Amino acid sequence: MERATQVGNFARLKSEREKMVRCPLCGKLLLSVLTLHDKEAQNHFAKHFQNWDPNLVDWKKVSVELARYCNRFFDVWWDPDQFDWRNASWTLATYVYEEFPKWWDPEQFNWEDASFHLTGFCSEYFDIWWDPDEYNWQKASASLPRCCSEYFSTWWDPGKFDWEDGSCALATYCPHYFRVWWNPEKFNPHHAWALRLYCQDYKNEWSKVVKLWSILI
Repeated sequence: MERATQVGNFARLKSEREKMVRCPLCGKLLLSVLTLHDKEAQNHFAKHFQNWDPNLVDWKKVSVELARYCNRFFDVWWDPDQFDWRNASWTLATYVYEEFPKWWDPEQFNWEDASFHLTGFCSEYFDIWWDPDEYNWQKASASLPRCCSEYFSTWWDPGKFDWEDGSCALATYCPHYFRVWWNPEKFNPHHAWALRLYCQDYKNEWSKVVKLWSILI
């Protein structure tokens, strides 16, 4: 076999192995992340849950993978007392959002790390989970206008909102509330492009400020 062919085969094999993942429950090497939800992989997981015992697994090691790859068996494995809320809250919001009413617990949920995932994947349950005092405004302000613009009147708080990161999201997804949120002293000048693109109906109110910004920055 020519060296070039050997190198190519090794590279392909390495690439395939990098795509493969291990079953979080037994360590068996499965095909890939992309196929973990196909029939073969789901049949593999189903065997584990036939005699499921939540006390025989290390929840700190498997919580993320259970939510990510075994959401189909959520009713079997879910145990709020043993689930690793600190490190895996984001996986519940991201992969098990359809079961939100079953797992939601504002006292246990890791707001600091997973607020972004709530807005991104559980916006339909906004009225249930929204808590302005717990929500991580610093890390997830921009996702509010991006994913929950219809609830603007409920979540809007100019004092808590992260203007530096979220100004462009306000202009892009909440232009109809322009006169509510517009504040030239807080709006990020580097996001002026969003005003030009999405807030043309209010150009008379921001154009002079934007011209001044173009001179100063």
